[in-house]
Amino acid sequence: MGEDKINRNIDICAGWEDRGDGHFRCRWFLAWVSFEQGETKNNDNQVWVGYYAGYSGGGSYEVEQFKAEIANSQLQSLFVEPWDLVSSEEIDWSESINEDEKLECLKADDQLWMWNIWKDDDSVWLKQESELELHNKLIRKDDMLYFNSRNFESDEISMIREICSLGGLTAGPMN
Repeated sequence: MGEDKINRNIDICAGWEDRGDGHFRCRWFLAWVSFEQGETKNNDNQVWVGYYAGYSGGGSYEVEQFKAEIANSQLQSLFVEPWDLVSSEEIDWSESINEDEKLECLKADDQLWMWNIWKDDDSVWLKQESELELHNKLIRKDDMLYFNSRNFESDEISMIREICSLGGLTAGPMN
């Protein structure tokens, strides 16, 4: 796969549902960058910034910028303007994210749209050229295609599932 598709410092976890005729509808897509820093709510050192996308109840497709603060493999906060989805407190996004984190979020958004295309029927599909380029990196299981940019630890998969769930997405990684 070409270097233009995967930015090595961006993690990606995604799943697409086979809708027939060689088309794959994006069920979830997370792209993020991890920061090691001591500025989280509970004075731990891991922050993820990026985008999550996927279908929520009622068939709507959500695309949201997020910042997750993690302590001891536990999600402490999930900032999605205008809320912290963990505490249900209102936040000021501009005060919750610094300039470096904003730039990394933009890179994550670029990844989302390098892989997928928004169709007129308010659905998001894996680009056929992405499928061809990723052919040997995608895992096919039943009616789904899966992609992980690396082997995630079980606690990372749990964190990804929690972000999907708190974000209202109806799908996420199984293991």
